[in-house]
Amino acid sequence: PVDLVGHHWHTALHVAAMGGRLDCIEYLLGAGATVDKQIKGLHAGMTALALAAQNQHLGCVRCLVEHGADPLEADKHGYTPVVHGFLGGNAEVARFLATIQDGDLNCLPNSEYTLLQTLCCDEKVDMVNLLLTEFRDGIDINANAGDMTPLHEAASKSNVELCSLLLQHGAKLEERSSPTHWMPYATPLAFAAAAGSVKVVKLLVQQGASILECVIRPKTVVHEVASATDEHRVLE
Repeated sequence: PVDLVGHHWHTALHVAAMGGRLDCIEYLLGAGATVDKQIKGLHAGMTALALAAQNQHLGCVRCLVEHGADPLEADKHGYTPVVHGFLGGNAEVARFLATIQDGDLNCLPNSEYTLLQTLCCDEKVDMVNLLLTEFRDGIDINANAGDMTPLHEAASKSNVELCSLLLQHGAKLEERSSPTHWMPYATPLAFAAAAGSVKVVKLLVQQGASILECVIRPKTVVHEVASATDEHRVLE
């Protein structure tokens, strides 16, 4: 049978999609392969479209969509093929799937995180830029998902470029982490200080972030920098 499951619960269509084998995909679909059959195991719920998007195969993505593949079919992590397209890092794949899908790019099904937050966590600067530049409508740049905002995430990663990009698109400096986070009620500046990132600290302070505001335990940002790095004189 064309949908026979093999290694790691993959069908032939899944394997062809991962490898970018467009000719095989076309043949298997013509032979009756189930276009949205989901794999099991570690990556449960992923479809051939998700695998093609993840591996940046635009031709395969187009072919699968033309044969009825659903760009909103979520895997066990709440990641749809659209999300895998953005995480895969290929702008053409991400743009194509985001353009044809009818769902909300702000949220991930079955997940506490937003797409923007997930991209920031993976430090996909180019994909964040694509999302905020071409698909800004409906994107809440200050959404407190997973206990913190995208700017908190970028600051905790010490990523100056990503922080700058988020600020350009309206990220707020004084948003707080949730009370359930291990650094509760903290600002992005506090996250940068705790990470010991003087460059991000400088950027946020230059943009107007308060360095004297109490954050946790009840330390100020100055205390966090002093405990994280010897370069704390930047704040003096």
